[in-house]
Amino acid sequence: MELTILRKELIFATSRTQTVVEKKSTLPILANVLIEARTSGEITISATDLDTYVSGVYRGKVRKAGALSVSAEALADFARSLPEDVEEVGMTLSDNKKLNLKAGKIVFNLNALSADEFPARPQPEGAKFVEFSPDDMLWMIQRTQYAASTDETRYNLNGVLFHPGKDGAVTMVATDGHRLALTHRALSKSGAWELGDGVILPRKGLNELRKLLEEPRTEGEEVPSIQLGVHSPHVYVQTPNVLLAMRLVEGRFPNYSQVIPANNPKVMILPRTLFEGALRRQTLLNKGKTSNVRLDIEPGNLTVSSSNPEKGDSREEVPMDYEGSALKIGFNARYIMDAIAVMKSERVIFRLNEELSPGLLLEEGSEDYKCVVMPLRI
Repeated sequence: MELTILRKELIFATSRTQTVVEKKSTLPILANVLIEARTSGEITISATDLDTYVSGVYRGKVRKAGALSVSAEALADFARSLPEDVEEVGMTLSDNKKLNLKAGKIVFNLNALSADEFPARPQPEGAKFVEFSPDDMLWMIQRTQYAASTDETRYNLNGVLFHPGKDGAVTMVATDGHRLALTHRALSKSGAWELGDGVILPRKGLNELRKLLEEPRTEGEEVPSIQLGVHSPHVYVQTPNVLLAMRLVEGRFPNYSQVIPANNPKVMILPRTLFEGALRRQTLLNKGKTSNVRLDIEPGNLTVSSSNPEKGDSREEVPMDYEGSALKIGFNARYIMDAIAVMKSERVIFRLNEELSPGLLLEEGSEDYKCVVMPLRI
């Protein structure tokens, strides 16, 4: 194998693969990336942890086709360390099975493994791909992913439900048992989703999809076509130059519609920035602990307070509009802050009922996003 790749492309490729690479696996090959040089001139760099697989095509020149696997960390460190004036990096597989990296007077030799040892690439043949809006997908991921469970014993909650509706619309839902986030949008650009009752997209795979959607584009650059398709046990996302495959989460997602309050008659309308700031300050006395706060609600005024027997207590008033009788209720402030941090509106709608009833957070002017937060005893 012999090729030349642009330095910027190599940095881009290694940054795209590093979060996929499995650093603590008992299989050493999963700490590597696969580099493939084809006679067509394509250079492909791939990584996997067996659940998530990402592969990208990068610009360069192929003099001799071939494939090998090298340490993802070592290759990324080398790429990032190169001086700004380096434009290209040469790669050659030596006779002693080392990858020779050369950039000007800089030479690195990395131990290489056979490409045959690298896990096989998931094959999307059989998946029906539907083109979707990248901006809308990113919007939906941002408003649900934070609520997915990190408790490995609740495996069916370790992801986000992707539930298709009519006319290309999609509902995405995530919950960890303490809160639930839901979004709904017309996402498809090329037809109906054929996903039955929906699929559960894994949390790590969604991180990689989010990174892909957030990648910067040069001014005037067209948004690339991006498609999603399912062929069990994987969901595939592909652009003209990238394939992302993620293993679907097994199990049934709970009936989320039962969790959403149907009648919360007490309504606060709050300035989002002031409310978020007050919540953040009330958590300062409880760093490293649960971020519990108490809300004392009266017409026209909200008092947010917290206490820590070891450090002290604090309180802050937030102006608001309110419909309903007085109420005292407790919440984990972190859950509320996560929910409103992704909002763009100037004001937040917080619908409540009783002291032990769940609260419903809404973005003013939008019906596409809502978050349910369970209360705490105070």
